[in-house]
Amino acid sequence: MIGGLGVAIIIGVYSFNTIPPKDTINEKKPVITTHFFKNNLSFNNAWIKFKYGFQKHRPRIVPLLSDSTQWQLSFYDEFDSLDTKKWRLGQAWGEFHPEHLHQYYSKEMIQTIDGKLVLKGEYAPKSYKIGDSLITIPFGVGLINSDISFQQKYGYFEIRSKNPKGAATWPAFWLTGANRWPPEIDIFEMYGRKNGRYIHHQYSTIHYGKADTRSRGYLSKRINLPNSTDTLFHTYGCEWSPKYLK
Repeated sequence: MIGGLGVAIIIGVYSFNTIPPKDTINEKKPVITTHFFKNNLSFNNAWIKFKYGFQKHRPRIVPLLSDSTQWQLSFYDEFDSLDTKKWRLGQAWGEFHPEHLHQYYSKEMIQTIDGKLVLKGEYAPKSYKIGDSLITIPFGVGLINSDISFQQKYGYFEIRSKNPKGAATWPAFWLTGANRWPPEIDIFEMYGRKNGRYIHHQYSTIHYGKADTRSRGYLSKRINLPNSTDTLFHTYGCEWSPKYLK
């Protein structure tokens, strides 16, 4: 499905001013639960909370795998500082994309504080010249990309993050083809949309095939997470083998 390509890791917080098109969203309705269980209970995250709760110091990432001995650590960053030899600050195509002129990638929106990577998205209008026109892009956003230092086919990829809340937010952790698009593995994307009500819905998507051909397609799933993705740190992981993605 992915072919012989390696992937680069991209971590970003975006801003967007429209609801994503329906053909990119899994519209299947979740199972209805009571308000109490929806807000307070998550078996998926219970072990992680317990594990982190008894550590005195900043927690080391603990893989979500039942058998982590099969992997060897090949790339990591605990963000004690911002290592620009590891991370491109922004995207390879430049400060903005001509099809998304509501946001630009800004180095000013990226920093490290107390061992944490902080990616911001703020209203900070900036003018750019495109051809003979001068345009103003309203939002600056933070994004880092490992394409300058690290590419890998197969493995286990993990992040520990606390995500933003509110309208028009778009935190994301994804893998993309090192040489072309697709492939793309979206470990999570969370859309604040217009009112911020859906920030705890995780969209995981696999884009495969070749662009502009009949082989191009995607698989997507929505996962309803506990209502604490913006107040607590959670661990998100993806195991990628020749046979499956988990």
